[in-house]
Amino acid sequence: MLTVTHEMNFAREFVERVLFFEGGQIVESGKPESIFSNPVERRTKEFLKKFINYIN
Repeated sequence: MLTVTHEMNFAREFVERVLFFEGGQIVESGKPESIFSNPVERRTKEFLKKFINYIN
């Protein structure tokens, strides 16, 4: 099942894989625990800072 959400708590708890898109392209993908704790791509970090106060 594919679920599209901006609800980060839902994504952390219930999905097996997270995909971040920018301009129609996947910029980062991985398991939620990896993406939310240590994002690699600049765009992913910016999104997480905005929506869940991620700081790195």
